[in-house]
Parts: sequence; C-alpha cells; structure tokens
Amino acid sequence: MEKKIIYLYYFTLFFPYFTFIKIRLFDLQPYNLIFSMIFILINFYVFYTRIPKDFYILLLVVIISIEWLFFSYDYFYGLKNVFGYISIFMGAVTSYLIFKKGYKFPSKLFIYSNFIWFIGGIIQMFFGKHIWLFTSRVSTSIERGVTSFAPEPSYYGLNMLIFIYFTHEFIKQKKMKYVMYILEIIQILFMAKSAISFLIFIAFLVIYKFMDIFLKKKIYEIPLLILIILILFLFVNEDFLSNFNNIRLVDVLIKLKKDPVKLLIMDESASDRIGHIIYSLQGSYYNFFFPHRYGEWKLFINNISKYLNTTNIVFNIKTTRIMSAYGMMMFTLGIFSFPLIYIINKNLIKNIHINKDFFGFVLLNIILINQIPIANPFIGYILGFYIYKNRSFNLQKSKFNNNNNNK
Repeated sequence: MEKKIIYLYYFTLFFPYFTFIKIRLFDLQPYNLIFSMIFILINFYVFYTRIPKDFYILLLVVIISIEWLFFSYDYFYGLKNVFGYISIFMGAVTSYLIFKKGYKFPSKLFIYSNFIWFIGGIIQMFFGKHIWLFTSRVSTSIERGVTSFAPEPSYYGLNMLIFIYFTHEFIKQKKMKYVMYILEIIQILFMAKSAISFLIFIAFLVIYKFMDIFLKKKIYEIPLLILIILILFLFVNEDFLSNFNNIRLVDVLIKLKKDPVKLLIMDESASDRIGHIIYSLQGSYYNFFFPHRYGEWKLFINNISKYLNTTNIVFNIKTTRIMSAYGMMMFTLGIFSFPLIYIINKNLIKNIHINKDFFGFVLLNIILINQIPIANPFIGYILGFYIYKNRSFNLQKSKFNNNNNNK
C-alpha cells in the first residue's frame, strides 16, 4: 500500500500537468498534493517524533497565507496562492518522510518518464501539437514548439530543466547520466523550443561555471571560459539562423545577438517575463515589504506608474498572474515570505558545505526567480530532500564527535 502511494506520488511529481479529468482551473493538477496528504496521514507518527524546526517555519508561512485570504481582492486567486504554499509544505514533509523511511529516489521511473516526455513530444511533432488530451489545456502556435505533457512549450522546457537537476543529483551511472542530459537538452532546444528555458539554461551554465572557478580557485580556467562565450556569441551565423526565423527560439537568438537590451524591452514575451520578476520585487519594496492583497497584482499592473511613482515604465506586462516564484512570494506575503526563502537557501547553502557542489544552489535559484508556479511539487520535494540530507549529515557528525569524545 505504502509503496504504491510513493510510486503514484513520484509519477505525479514527474508529470505534474497530467490528468485524465480536465480541471481547467489549474495547469498544475492537485494529484501530487492528494498523494502527499495520504502518505503523511499514514506516517504521521514517524514525522511527529523529532520534527526539524524548518517545518514549523514552513507551517507558519502556510497559516499566514490562509489568514491573508480574508483580505483578498480576488478570493479565487487567493485560494490558488494558498494552494501553492500548502503544496510546498506538504511536498517537503512527504519528501522528508520518504527519505527518512529509507526509500530511494526511483531512478528507473525517472528514466522511463524522461523517455515518455520525449516520445510524447515526438508524436506531437508528427501528428499535431494538440493531439494529447492529458492536460487541462494546450497553448502553442506555429512558431512555438510542442508541449508534450505540459500545457505550454515554456512549461515543457521548465520541466526539462527540473529533470536536469534530478539527473545531476540522483542518476549515478555516468553513461546514463550523459544520455539523460542529452535527452533533456534536445527537448529544450529542438522540441519545446522555449526561449525562456534556453536563456535560463545558458544563464545557469555561465553562473555555475564562474562560481565553480572562483570558489574552487580555478583561476586558470577564466580565459578559456571567456573565449568559449565569445566564440558562441560572435560566430552565431545570422544568415543561417534567418532561414528558421519562424521558430520562436531562433527569433530570440537573433534579437539577443543584435541588441540584448532591445530584446528585453521590445519582445513581448521576454518583456512580460522579465517585467514580472522586476516589478513584483519592486512592488514589494515600494510597499515596504508589507503583503499585497491576493489579486492586487492586476490593480498594480494597471496602475503601475502610480504605484512606482514613475512614468518610466519599461516592460510590457500581459499576464495577470505573477510568473516568478520568488516574485509571487514577496509580492503576496511580503516580509512573511522571508522565512520561506531563507529556509530554501539555508538548506541549499548547507548542501554546498557538505558536497562542495554549487549545481543545485545555482539552478534552483534561477528557476525560482523565473516562471515556476509555487504550486509545482518540485519545490516542496527538493526542499524536503535537502532538509533530510542536511539533518542526516548533522546527526552523523554529532555521533562521530561523541564517539571520539568517549574514547
């Protein structure tokens, strides 16, 4: 029984948009949260003993988010936000319990899932982008890529970025690790053709490598890294790319080379996404980090010059929901979101000290700054995994110290 629930939990983690029953109110389906709740109820006695302090803080954030519902402009929008904070808490508890009880990450299921996403995208490329009926909606166009089992190409690309993290952290066999990396990158570049996912991936590679060089004192690698970046940027053949300018990703690459600043301002999609990040954080700052009411984002965007006390509005915002996890947290909960952001980064930084690896810290923060919904089960899962991992390391360290003291 328990193993079946864990299996279903992981399936809904790898396929967060998948559904047989269309629930159009949500892109992310609630099945992962349902299996989380069942697993927690079965294993509550395990969790109740020696609860890590981090979970008390996460629960406090959930309680505050629920109380803030009473001050909503838009009650339904508020419920979706609360659902996100509950998902983070429940996902973290479930992940922590799974690892605490000795269950391993299901590498085979993950590998099969990766291939299923790939095959789903291939079928769409040959038989039509709207062939699948397993998501709440499908939103794409001729110049954009396929969606596989996600509602949009950008969400498909985002899921592959998450899969890149899973591959790095949990797939230990080198050959299979490289196969998974190649499969995920192919899906981002040639199938989802998601410009934002591609830019996130490039930003991650550059930041990760620079951190690796400076923090591990590999100064001799700096000239080589700069040379590679220059070669990639300068020798992109515009004449060749222009043959594919009906593809969204290629169009962004051409604009990026010609004028990066103009891309961020004039390209509607890029402007929208960057604007969400900047204006949500700006809005929180100008509100003295006091929470905005749920649904106030729409009012904020419609009267943005008034809110920010400026007529210099650079970015063109189209979407009515905040497309940034950190931006959503800070805009809706203000100062009360700080404990959640602190818990996430505290555990990521602790993992750096344990493994001397910046991969998770860089990639996860770049993803969270961008368009991942806070209800995505990946956030809670990874947080619970790191809480367990860091706690286990501390317990082993204390046991080792006690044994040395007793000698």
